[in-house]
Amino acid sequence: MKNKLSYLGFLGFIGILGLYWRSFSHSIFLVFFFFFSYAKMIPDELFKENIKKSALNAFIVNMIINTIIMTVCTVLSNRYQYIEPNSSMVLFGFAAFVINFVISILIFVFNLMIYAHKDKSVLE
Repeated sequence: MKNKLSYLGFLGFIGILGLYWRSFSHSIFLVFFFFFSYAKMIPDELFKENIKKSALNAFIVNMIINTIIMTVCTVLSNRYQYIEPNSSMVLFGFAAFVINFVISILIFVFNLMIYAHKDKSVLE
């Protein structure tokens, strides 16, 4: 493989296990199969810039969602500080961080696809 980004495609096999396990949080890894399309592509400067822009967008969204999650968790823990945390509180916290991961990955992949499509249409 000429492009190292294509190695992320192997994470897609976790998504196949997620389908077998019927787990949505693992099935999202199917998106990583998209990266196999970059296997024979020689990375040039424009491609590297597209990766940087996509990663920056995903990072910014990740930080915004993390801030919201931390704020909500802090407010809830301060409001219910005299109540012992139960399993539903832990489950909601875990689900929030899983959703954050899913959104960040999807933002990165879809931005990369959009930038590649724009560059392809400009070159034609």
